[in-house]
Amino acid sequence: MTSRSIELAGLALEVISVAGIESALIVPAYKVAVDLGRGGDQVVQRRNVFLTHAHIDHLGGIAHHVGLRALRRLPPPTYFVPAPIAARVERVLDAWRELQEDALPAEVRGLAVNERVTLRKDLEVVTFATDHRVPSLGYHFVERTRRLRRELVGEPGHVLAARRAAGEELEDTHERVELTVAGDSTIDALLASPAALTSKRLVMEVTFLDDRVSVEDARRKGHTHLAEVAQHAHLFENEALLLCHVSTRYSALEARALVEARLPSALFERCTLIAGDGP
Repeated sequence: MTSRSIELAGLALEVISVAGIESALIVPAYKVAVDLGRGGDQVVQRRNVFLTHAHIDHLGGIAHHVGLRALRRLPPPTYFVPAPIAARVERVLDAWRELQEDALPAEVRGLAVNERVTLRKDLEVVTFATDHRVPSLGYHFVERTRRLRRELVGEPGHVLAARRAAGEELEDTHERVELTVAGDSTIDALLASPAALTSKRLVMEVTFLDDRVSVEDARRKGHTHLAEVAQHAHLFENEALLLCHVSTRYSALEARALVEARLPSALFERCTLIAGDGP
């Protein structure tokens, strides 16, 4: 399965997302991937991989990923995973090391809710709680900027230099959630996360789109139903949303028609849908 290139509010993404089959999201600007459904060439260049949970369609490519990186003499990858599954992921890698009779170097780092990972000076990843059938996490990508304190704007340069020389901090740090990736989850986790609802870009699942699967059944499976997105449409303040992880029971054309019919136009116009075999 090949990835699909999209632009979400000016941010380039490579996306593979079919419920139960394969999920991976590559963010070239951040040099990361989120999830490893199969781990082919689309993600092998990404050293830092954030895994939302350990279902096969999201983590099954880890052996291929670590093996290709070792074969190509790339630096060992780091897999960021929900803390409760870190030891289990290590055991999976150990099994492949034994089968391969190779070191397959990699770091597995377990993360708790609200933990921060620094990717670069101006970019951090902050975890948040999600609600799936197995241990899971969502990820906020937070960009930081430093700006001159408001009360100092307009001050002459020599005054600012003197105050800086005296040890005064002249700048404030501002943070903005540029991208949120929720992974598989009921909608409850998003509704409980103000940062997710106000993130510039939100990547979320809508696995089920109509009455072929009820809202109650979707929730029991740890997924989000389109009806719930429509019900809470007024809460999504995001500039752009990527709706993905759509069940294979829907074709691309059918999925788009259902989403357009069921979402208020004000929300639908901000949505990009990945479904079936078409855009």
